Amino acid sequence: MAFTVQLPITVPSNMPNLSTVKFWLHIIQFALTLLTIIIIAPVIGIEAKYWGGSKAGPNWTLVVCIITLLAPVAMIYFPWAYDRQDKFKVLGKFFIKSRTALVLTGFNSLLWATAAIAMTVHSTDAANCALDSDLEKSDGSYASSWANQCNCGKAAAGFAWLTTFAWLGTVAVSAIVMYTEKQQIQQNLKTHEMNAAADRHGEPPMDPSYRPYDEEEFDGGVGGAGSYEQMPLNSPAPEMHQQAPYYDHSPPARPQSHSPDYHGYDSPTPMSIPMPQPTPGPVYGEPTTYQPPQTYDNGAHNGYYRQ
Repeated sequence: MAFTVQLPITVPSNMPNLSTVKFWLHIIQFALTLLTIIIIAPVIGIEAKYWGGSKAGPNWTLVVCIITLLAPVAMIYFPWAYDRQDKFKVLGKFFIKSRTALVLTGFNSLLWATAAIAMTVHSTDAANCALDSDLEKSDGSYASSWANQCNCGKAAAGFAWLTTFAWLGTVAVSAIVMYTEKQQIQQNLKTHEMNAAADRHGEPPMDPSYRPYDEEEFDGGVGGAGSYEQMPLNSPAPEMHQQAPYYDHSPPARPQSHSPDYHGYDSPTPMSIPMPQPTPGPVYGEPTTYQPPQTYDNGAHNGYYRQ
């Protein structure tokens, strides 16, 4: 069974293996970038040894390799870790977006296209592969080293183009994923609108005879004040309800049977309770004699008590 990682992307129904294609394209990008670094390093080293510095093409290719080396790894690992292990939520949400993938793959494709063009120009330049007779006489290893530099430059140009095509492949995959997501969103919105319209049209019409309250009871009932107001003038008066006569259905009183010595509340000889008699007071209208209060002189000022 081949080792694959199912990336959490939205794929169309007719391309179920698009996630696997995207995974292997990123693996190829990482491998080609490593090979390009391994191949471009001798070119830069040999040119720096005999010329005192390398040309712009190999230097720019090395910069592109360093910038884009970890991009395929990040675009594989962070979405997978966020989807399967719930880790790196910020980076996972960033790299899992189809728009982010489209921008990154497009940018890296542009970088690698410039590097491939630069290495193609460098490797096809005859001056970069021609031998210097003075250096060849002074250094016996110059001829073989310069030939290796020329071959590595051509190989680096080829790997740069392969890496560019690999990134362009991921651009196409990201565009398909983004288009599929847009179509799915539009389909979901259309389905939601259709369901909402079906719910609105599927409501049963309201019965015109339905009344939220009893109008007859609210207007006073049959024969009430409100019912007379709603009746036509020539219509006969409604039949009045006759009130049935009232009958007392309470049971008859039971006879009381107590002993003669029992004096209760139902006894024919109730208990006599003495009531307090009111104190007679003055009769209104008769003159009353005022009696001043009796005073006692204790003789304190005379030094003795008066009897």
